[in-house]
Amino acid sequence: MVRSAVTASGDDAEDNRRADAWTDVRAADLRSALDRLAVLDRAPGPLTGLVDLRFVAVAGQSLGGAAAAQAAQQDHRFAAVVDMDGFPRALAPYPQPSLALVAGNGTGDAAADRAYADAVAELLANRARVGTA
Repeated sequence: MVRSAVTASGDDAEDNRRADAWTDVRAADLRSALDRLAVLDRAPGPLTGLVDLRFVAVAGQSLGGAAAAQAAQQDHRFAAVVDMDGFPRALAPYPQPSLALVAGNGTGDAAADRAYADAVAELLANRARVGTA
């Protein structure tokens, strides 16, 4: 587990830029962890031959959920993705099964809630488009 502090600037454009950058870093970290699991499966040690990369799901909450979806889009070795309350930052088509968990009844900001709902719907629709293309 990696803990970090993220802060809002109060400027929507700057906050979106920051969130995009933080999501990029976290998605890269997730792909790196998957690479490391592949190495551990082949290297002499307690995990040799025990890691089955066909069944690795990626999951996260908030920025981690957005990063999980982005990592799955970028690396199809992830078998499935779970995004818990993460505002999707990247919306490319991807083939993995997906679950989006959304808590509560919104933030009280109707425009932000609509943007979030639209982004989650687009993320899931992109998944469906791959299956029918």
